[in-house]
Amino acid sequence: MATIELVLYVSPQSLACARARRVMHDILQRYDPRQIDYRVCDTTENPEATAQDRIIFTPTLIKRSPPPNVWVLGDLTKVDVVTDLLHLCGVVPAAGAR
Repeated sequence: MATIELVLYVSPQSLACARARRVMHDILQRYDPRQIDYRVCDTTENPEATAQDRIIFTPTLIKRSPPPNVWVLGDLTKVDVVTDLLHLCGVVPAAGAR
């Protein structure tokens, strides 16, 4: 079973970041959670991680593993970008998912 590490960088009080969080929640509902290590990182609460991942725009989704890193910028309303990324990494929808 493939495992992928995803981090969504957000800024507080941003409507686009709130939208990205909702979109990611909806997308990830279709997948077995054991396949995806996902977390949300507030840029104001974790500036070290923000700098390490070279985040200059929020919302930004970063795929940390498997290598290479991939950055997806924006509110993630184009869900095909995220689902294609998951599929390219070998993550498949859970049985019975739509």
